[in-house]
Amino acid sequence: MLKRAFTASVLLVGAALVTQYLDADSPRPASPPVAIAPFMDDKPAAISFTFDDGIASHVERAAPLLNQFHMPATFYVVAGKMRQHKSDPLPVEPRFRFGEATLCWDEVRQLAADGHEIGNHSLSHFMFTRLTDAKLAAREIEESRQRIEKEIGHAPTTFAFPYNEYNDGLKDAVLMAHAAVRENWTDFGGKTFTTRDANTMADDAARERRWLVPMIHGIDGGFLPLSTSVFREHLAYLNAHRDKFWIDTYERVNAYRALRQNAEVEVTDATERGLTFSLRVDVPNAVTPMPLTAVINLPPDATPTVMQDDKPLPFTVRKNTLLINVEPNAAPVTVSW
Repeated sequence: MLKRAFTASVLLVGAALVTQYLDADSPRPASPPVAIAPFMDDKPAAISFTFDDGIASHVERAAPLLNQFHMPATFYVVAGKMRQHKSDPLPVEPRFRFGEATLCWDEVRQLAADGHEIGNHSLSHFMFTRLTDAKLAAREIEESRQRIEKEIGHAPTTFAFPYNEYNDGLKDAVLMAHAAVRENWTDFGGKTFTTRDANTMADDAARERRWLVPMIHGIDGGFLPLSTSVFREHLAYLNAHRDKFWIDTYERVNAYRALRQNAEVEVTDATERGLTFSLRVDVPNAVTPMPLTAVINLPPDATPTVMQDDKPLPFTVRKNTLLINVEPNAAPVTVSW
């Protein structure tokens, strides 16, 4: 069969895919367009567990479970309240931690080494909307960022406001040196909070194809306490349904979404037997580049190969859908079937 080649330019703006055929007289080709999945690996939902205040139960009870199931999370620490070593005296002002011991920087460094995100939760845990001095607010943001960078070796890229109280001006101040402010969080805990409640939250997120951001404080005590047994059972549930949930840090899910919003896909040299495409991304401020998942609908019974720079590129096929994790601004990707 004679195969007629064509050239197309595909522009992805946010979630919209617009195809412009350069030869208007060409018939629509058999080759499918390329889209970028809303979440990594085209999972229905993303989940980012976030822990506020940097308290002992996070390391003693939550982190071991997260590590057991290989699920990275985000720990928002109050840099001015951290001790250098576990043997050092506790901060005098205990209100924000409900009497629980704060972490030390040795423990925070271990969390980072285990693959968790260390986020900025301010220097002193003030309620920012009550601060009347703009310089004090700026100090709370920037000195905390600098201290975290000094202690763990890299600067935090996301910020959680104490008490989740802020306004547009405060958010803009944070975004001058951070990629994101934690938003759209969900309380995750309480004396009557059950495993069923937690699992239902996750299933609802998958059904609605959205990002779930649980906000957690105390474990087995403190503010809105989350039971260790509930957390363990919930993580086991998520682990058994990995096909539905992308579980990663707030930093990485935010980065993926920001990069996708700025992604441009150009498809060239497409035929009935394949296509070549390039992924271009204007990387936003403070966002760390990461792969985006390209999605291509395959013809029935197709056997694809994927090449980049004359080397095979890993891919997954799921029900005639080809999934490829592609680094932005790299060499073109050629797909054949």
